[in-house]
Amino acid sequence: MLEQLGFRVRRARLLEAGRHHWWSAAQPAEIAEEFDGLLRDPEVRAIMAHDGGQTALGYLDLIDHEAITADPKPILGYSDISLLHLVLYAHTGLVGFHADWATPGLGGRWQPAPAAPSGA
Repeated sequence: MLEQLGFRVRRARLLEAGRHHWWSAAQPAEIAEEFDGLLRDPEVRAIMAHDGGQTALGYLDLIDHEAITADPKPILGYSDISLLHLVLYAHTGLVGFHADWATPGLGGRWQPAPAAPSGA
């Protein structure tokens, strides 16, 4: 969907099928390493969480805050990614975007709004 809108999309390597560590794609240090790499990459202009980040708490203290300050870019996500938004705001002043973008939203799973009741 994003590519159809004209964006160049690069999937992070931790999204590879079959990757798992308990209910996550990897151990916290590996997730932080990949996230920091995306922050430092000048070609990456935004980071969108594929889904909620139920393992976010495990890597919040491992993030390179100087990398995000050096090259601020939008961070989009929802659910436990809100923790990431709060930590980045506390350390850098960067505002994140709480949105269900990738999987349930732009991925085509938005539910249609019900029609307004007549006479409303």
